[in-house]
Amino acid sequence: MLKGMSLALEAAQSTYGPCGWTVAVDYHAPEIRSTKCGASILEDFSLSDPYEDAGAQLLCHVARQQQKYTGDGTTLAAILTHSIAVETFRRNWVAENVAEVGGGLRRAAQMVEKYITRMSRPLSGPGELASVARCAAGLDDALAQLIAEGFSSAEDPSAVFLLPSKTSSCEIVKGIILDVYLHDRFDHPYRSIAFTDPCLILYPSPLENWRQIENKLEDALESGADVLIAAQRVCPTFRASIPRGIDQNRLHILSLTLSRLPFELANIQERLRFRRADLNGRIVMSNNKLFIELFACELERQATTSAVLISIGEIGETPSQERMERATQCAASVRAALRDGRVAGGASVLLDAARWLGSQTVDDIATSKGIAILRKALVSPMTILIDSAGEPGAQYVENILSSSPDGQVFDLRERTLHAADAVGVLDATAVVVAAVRVSSSIAGLIALTEVLVTQRKEMQRRPCNPQEEDLQH
Repeated sequence: MLKGMSLALEAAQSTYGPCGWTVAVDYHAPEIRSTKCGASILEDFSLSDPYEDAGAQLLCHVARQQQKYTGDGTTLAAILTHSIAVETFRRNWVAENVAEVGGGLRRAAQMVEKYITRMSRPLSGPGELASVARCAAGLDDALAQLIAEGFSSAEDPSAVFLLPSKTSSCEIVKGIILDVYLHDRFDHPYRSIAFTDPCLILYPSPLENWRQIENKLEDALESGADVLIAAQRVCPTFRASIPRGIDQNRLHILSLTLSRLPFELANIQERLRFRRADLNGRIVMSNNKLFIELFACELERQATTSAVLISIGEIGETPSQERMERATQCAASVRAALRDGRVAGGASVLLDAARWLGSQTVDDIATSKGIAILRKALVSPMTILIDSAGEPGAQYVENILSSSPDGQVFDLRERTLHAADAVGVLDATAVVVAAVRVSSSIAGLIALTEVLVTQRKEMQRRPCNPQEEDLQH
């Protein structure tokens, strides 16, 4: 399992950090795609050996969980998970008491989370906001500036939506924002999808069967428009009741949070029912938010709010999925920094946490073992970051731990150490805390594993033609 985790990490770790590499991924898909997201690289990663593949899939699970919670920091979480698991088995402490090691690791991780939260500071101005955006955007200054401009203009960080486009722009529009839960086909919680003049059906009661809204959907399905179905609650039986002839790719199912509606649901229904056909209003779904654009003629009796729509332009002649993916991560980090604050980036705060853990004395033997494991693992991100720049990472990390003050980061361009605040290397606190929490949890699961039950993959023989039959035999 550890070997499988190492192979999976080897594929993803080169994307780590602001200067991480952009990786071309070819998993026998229709086209090769480029990405700088660890979760995207590990999404379809698999190994032929079933036991190695089990370890690789655990690392993939870590990246998915990190993406689910914060939208960024997937490679960081994968690095920490691998380092914790390897250090646990290297010390051979699992053989002594499995539950003891798992509990000590969990308590040590909680100590690190509290330390990082204590080191967190709120964003003090546009400069720090731009620094967080620049680091999360992989030093793409144009993209970082666009994201920072959008969030600076927004009244509410949750009212910022990203849209793929041919040109980059940032516009403020008026409309209604509803809290919803996106049920399916949205594998990334911060992904934005925009629709022009779709059919929106608001159902104020629980939705259990297709027949409840069948009459309302006839015209929309015949017109070929996308259909958004928002109900008070969508029961699991609804999806199974959809007729086979219906194109489910055009259906988008949401659950409304009625307690957080800005006004009565009937008011929204009445306004949208009499919308003029030539207005072509947009509806955007992202981050469990539904934004309905309203026009000047519709704003008189509505309690509206402002939203920022950021259009992410193409690179070259084709749409860039990698740039949109990077913009999504950048927006997630900026949103988290505005909500929970920022810390010194570039793995600096984890290095400071490792130094701080070394000064802590605990009476519990299990916790002291967890601290020893976590201290070794927390230096791995900085080591990999410096190694990727062609410098001896272990040597630099040793010098930082022994003599440098807190908040030191490695400048990848000048090959020297600087204060994180001085060079503007800042990360969202929530991203780093989530990476520590997810990695320690999954690595603890690996430490507690005593038996692995898996299914062998049978080798399928390719069919051969008669001319090749003798050669195959």
